Order: sequence, then C-alpha cells, then structure tokens
Amino acid sequence: MLQSLSGGLPDLHIAVVSSSLGAGRHTDVPGCLPESPGNNAGKFIHPAACAALAPDQAFLIADRGVTNFNGGLADVFTCMASLGRNGCRFSQPFAATRLALEKAAHPLDPDNGGFPRPDAALAVVLITNQDDARCRPTPISSTRRR
Repeated sequence: MLQSLSGGLPDLHIAVVSSSLGAGRHTDVPGCLPESPGNNAGKFIHPAACAALAPDQAFLIADRGVTNFNGGLADVFTCMASLGRNGCRFSQPFAATRLALEKAAHPLDPDNGGFPRPDAALAVVLITNQDDARCRPTPISSTRRR
C-alpha cells in the first residue's frame, strides 16, 4: 500500500520491539528471567531469519527510493515482527516501547541509535495478543496494618 504511493515509499524508519521484559520480582516464572530468550530490554528486534535486512541493521529505512532491505516492505516487516512465543508471558508493550525510544534517543546507542529524526513525525503501532501486564509495585508502607 505504501509502495503504491506516487513517488514510491515515503521516508520511513520502522522498528520492531518485543513486549517481553521479564516479570520483575517474579523471576521464577519460566521465560521471564532477564537472560531468557525474547527478553530484549527494549532493543530493536532483527531476527537472523530475516535475511532481507542486512545483519548489521536494527530497523528498516526507506528514504526517497533508497532502502536498507531487499524485497517488499510488507514481507520484510512481517518477517521481523514474527517474534513467536519465547518471551515472558507477562507482556509489557508500553514499557518496552518507552525503553526502546529512550535508547533510540541516544544517537550512539548500539541497538537503537539513529532511529529518530528531528524533522519526522513519530507513530507507534502496537500489535499484540494480550493486555499490558505492567503494574506498579505496591509500596511496603501501604500494605502494613496499623
């Protein structure tokens, strides 16, 4: 659809972020340990199986006809966004997005640097199969009985 616009693809940066960030104090839950597969701490995701994007690239770039990927945008995005079920079952898409954008704000960040542009609008699209499970920790003082 975007490729059919007059002039081809617009100037775009597109990234994929996993909603898996672990489970905080509930680290005994399978798949929720910090070193578990899928817990990427806000890093942009580029699965090795997505060969249409060079291995050293973290996000898709289309800039006035010049791209950093081979093939159609929809096909490459579909490959990158197919993350599977390896992460923590406590999905945190809002926190993961915030963390990814905080990392991207640093131009030299090895994972997400170079993504934002000062003259570009930012759109965030969440594709998920469950609600956000992030909750604030309950302060100890509010749980004590007097």
